[in-house]
Amino acid sequence: MADADILWKPEGYQAVALVHINSIDGGRTYNPVLETKTIPQTYGKMTVREFYRGDIKAGEQLSYYRVGGIVTYNEYWNSLNKQQQDKILHLNGGKKPAEKSHIELKMSDDINIEVNKDYVVFLSPHISKDGKSSEYLIGGAQFGLRE
Repeated sequence: MADADILWKPEGYQAVALVHINSIDGGRTYNPVLETKTIPQTYGKMTVREFYRGDIKAGEQLSYYRVGGIVTYNEYWNSLNKQQQDKILHLNGGKKPAEKSHIELKMSDDINIEVNKDYVVFLSPHISKDGKSSEYLIGGAQFGLRE
């Protein structure tokens, strides 16, 4: 099985759509909808231009997130568990790297999402426990995001 087979299984996504990226609102290491720490993610707003599968409609504006993003080094540090922090300290003579102000993390060979571009995307909806907020995971790394 190739890496692409693991990351990109179109049948595993509940929605497929052509979307317009309206904004990239930032990077984060905490997902408020899922209420969990995470590796860096990019999040923002998108508008559905056409839908091919799923319970979404053309014209809807949705919140999205995807794996990979730019965050401050302190935010990244705070998202790591103790073992990960200890390993970094060990590799850097017992100190946090001082020269890094930000960290960019993305999947190998992934592409960067851009504002004001349209993409065909594979989406998985996520709803908060209280049902008050939701966002869609753009999945599949570079295999699930096509211009």
